[in-house]
Amino acid sequence: NRADMNSTTFTTDPSSTDLSTSLSVLSNTLANESNPEHARTIIEKQQLVHQCEMMKIEIAQKQQQILDTRSQYEARVEELEEQLHSARHAHQVAQFKLNSALDQHSKELKAAQDANSDQIVMLRR
Repeated sequence: NRADMNSTTFTTDPSSTDLSTSLSVLSNTLANESNPEHARTIIEKQQLVHQCEMMKIEIAQKQQQILDTRSQYEARVEELEEQLHSARHAHQVAQFKLNSALDQHSKELKAAQDANSDQIVMLRR
């Protein structure tokens, strides 16, 4: 899949076509070359063209790794946001239950205090 993507990237890139064409022309020229100095220059150019093509492939692979890593981090962030939302909801539910229990306890305590006050008043009479 990555190889398909890389070849697609290079076939749509005009400079890639230029590099391939240059490499072919250099190869044909080298086959017909009798001057050793000129042949060495052609070989060096072929090596540079090849290095450029290899660097383009490496860059495309690195870009894909970056995209993959970004996708993984975005998925993890989304997962953590969902967990945060669930935790906040659970906190709100617990807080509501606690407040309800406190209100109920306060009412019961108030009723008990009122009952005690009434008993004290009756005992004083």
